[in-house]
Amino acid sequence: MIEPLTLAWKGSRTYLHGSDLFNALAEIAEFVSGDQSAFVSQLIFKRFARNALAVTTDEPATNVQTIGKARLAFAKLGTGTNLWIIETGDEVTTRRPFDEDDLVATAVVDENAITLSKRSHYSPIEEIIALTKKLNYALSPEVSGRWVFGQIDLSCRLDTDHQITRIERKNIVGNRFSLNEIQLNEKPVGTIRFIVGSP
Repeated sequence: MIEPLTLAWKGSRTYLHGSDLFNALAEIAEFVSGDQSAFVSQLIFKRFARNALAVTTDEPATNVQTIGKARLAFAKLGTGTNLWIIETGDEVTTRRPFDEDDLVATAVVDENAITLSKRSHYSPIEEIIALTKKLNYALSPEVSGRWVFGQIDLSCRLDTDHQITRIERKNIVGNRFSLNEIQLNEKPVGTIRFIVGSP
């Protein structure tokens, strides 16, 4: 199976954003399983995407431009599947607005954590990524490059029935890699890793 994805540039970025890919994969998980509780349990990036993307259930050949890998969990079925994300030769032709500063404007950094006490109109993954980015810049502002989303591991679906989103940094390696715990309404639901890269 090779499934093309319809994604747009986000804000002023010139690479496809991990949150949009995550949301597209979440829709695929529900569609292919027929299970509304299906979710993206893991998403790992190898590099930035400059062209349109597609996903496949078959591991690509080594000469294929692989962006990353995902794991879909089908909760009710007790199963799941791996997906590989590949870059096609097609151009991205649309762009949509994204006000990241507005999203995190009311977030509060306290020691090694950041908390958003009320949901925004953005999706949970957009909030999580934006909060983690702000936290890492607050705690480690002097980096050679930019803090970017590298990997997420989740134990459950990211639903919208919570109000409080909290990200707590658990580990930092060489000022280039951070491991952060995701909490929704004070319940740990997974981890997100940020790395220093050059988009």
